[in-house]
Amino acid sequence: MIYGRRRMRPVQVKNRRRHFTIILCAVCLSVFFLFCISTHVYVMNTEIAVHELQLERGRIELEVTGVELEVAALRKAGRIQRIAQNELGMKVPDGAPGKLF
Repeated sequence: MIYGRRRMRPVQVKNRRRHFTIILCAVCLSVFFLFCISTHVYVMNTEIAVHELQLERGRIELEVTGVELEVAALRKAGRIQRIAQNELGMKVPDGAPGKLF
């Protein structure tokens, strides 16, 4: 019987090593999959943020275009001359040249 017990020990040790190897592989795969999933979530969040920024940029570009059109309308010479004459009471001096420059 002692001989039989000695033979069982190497088998038990091999089984323990196999179990340890299997558990180690399972833990490594779990860590790898968690890393892949977390990376994927990070990339998705970044894509969402980029898309939101692109939408905001589009809205701002439209607003800038509108403001530029408004500025161009306010800078027209006829409007400035009308305000100067009607609201400020200014007049074109007699004998002034048509063009100064």
